[in-house]
Amino acid sequence: MQLLVPYFRSAGNLAEAEKNEAKTKSWVHIENAVSYIYKNLCETELDNSQIAEAVGVSANYLTKLFQDHLGISLHTYMLNIRIERAKQLMYKENKSLTEVAYLCGFSGIHVFSKIFKKIVGMSPSKFLENSVLKAPITQYEAVSQSRED
Repeated sequence: MQLLVPYFRSAGNLAEAEKNEAKTKSWVHIENAVSYIYKNLCETELDNSQIAEAVGVSANYLTKLFQDHLGISLHTYMLNIRIERAKQLMYKENKSLTEVAYLCGFSGIHVFSKIFKKIVGMSPSKFLENSVLKAPITQYEAVSQSRED
């Protein structure tokens, strides 16, 4: 009996260590997928299968990892990254919405607008309008405005 007690105690620790090792392996796949998404964001053909193939796992397994660890699907994660990139381009660059759509990997402006509105809650043009209205005033603009007053 005395020999079994240490065995069962160590077995619990081994199970915990194996669980942590599995998490680490999972995270490597997730990190590799995220890196691949960022590198290939502008490709319109980028999909779960292509990402999973680049990472070296099946698309179903990678999607499950994203769902289990991040709480969202791989596809949803990719769309969110594309929309965040689009918001940056719209806010900082002087590009048309069509250019932004293509630069972010969308096949067209209609698909982009539909997904943008679903994720952000407003159309790209409305977002752009709100961003311009809320943009901080530059030092040059402030001086110009004070001279007009």
